[in-house]
Amino acid sequence: NAGVAGIIGPTLWLTQNDFHRVLNVNTLGPIGVTLALLPLLQQARGRVVNITSVLGRLAANGGGYCVSKFGLEAFS
Repeated sequence: NAGVAGIIGPTLWLTQNDFHRVLNVNTLGPIGVTLALLPLLQQARGRVVNITSVLGRLAANGGGYCVSKFGLEAFS
């Protein structure tokens, strides 16, 4: 389990790039790895287990972190 918190603060203080940085690592990174390995997973009858955060279910003020963890929850 790895990820970044990014810039934490009220949404009004953040830019779209602040969200992109966090989403690229916390959401799109694991999605990319999973998609790349799907053929091997199917062949071996393997499973993917994504560990996120309670903040993927209960949003808190703090920028893109909650958004990124919710996205990975939805993908999983």
